[in-house]
Amino acid sequence: MLGQFSDVADRTKKNFYATLKSALKRGYGWGFLSHDITQGIMVPKAEPVEKPILNFQELSLLLEVAKKYKHHLILRLLIVTGARLGEVLGLRWCDIDFETGKINIVKSVDSHDRILKDRVKTKSSRRVTILDKETLKYLKHKQQTDKVVAINKNERLIFLADDGRPMRHRAVELTFKRALKKLDCLKWEYIAYVIVF
Repeated sequence: MLGQFSDVADRTKKNFYATLKSALKRGYGWGFLSHDITQGIMVPKAEPVEKPILNFQELSLLLEVAKKYKHHLILRLLIVTGARLGEVLGLRWCDIDFETGKINIVKSVDSHDRILKDRVKTKSSRRVTILDKETLKYLKHKQQTDKVVAINKNERLIFLADDGRPMRHRAVELTFKRALKKLDCLKWEYIAYVIVF
């Protein structure tokens, strides 16, 4: 049966085999099978796929093009920090030290359910990153021009939707795709998916 899937990706084949093997093992454990027939099943190896990346020049152009869009600062932070979207959306003003340029990545936002989580993905994801002067300049400008919607502005999220709640990932994703399309970059669909998610 699995031979019918010869035209699917190696990783997909590997997942098929692993799922089948797991189901059969579970069936044996529950007593539906008289013996463990998974002994002879070899899960195929998936060769790593070379993923397209933007070079320095393309990233610089993307940062320039992104300035024309509403969420350009989010895109900039994604690019210069390498942080996940949820981590960037989880940044508060108190997480930024404008004197040293350091930002503390300690919280994240579930951008589907639009809730702030008191943690990042893993313990090792908690980290300090140094920002460049231009990014700090954009952040400082945003801080000075933002409307105060909370008593303690420092504890407030830097990026909020118009309704005052955490932003949806979709808004950022659309901005990213538009900026990449402006570059006429063939890699734009994959890159947008990887950076945003």
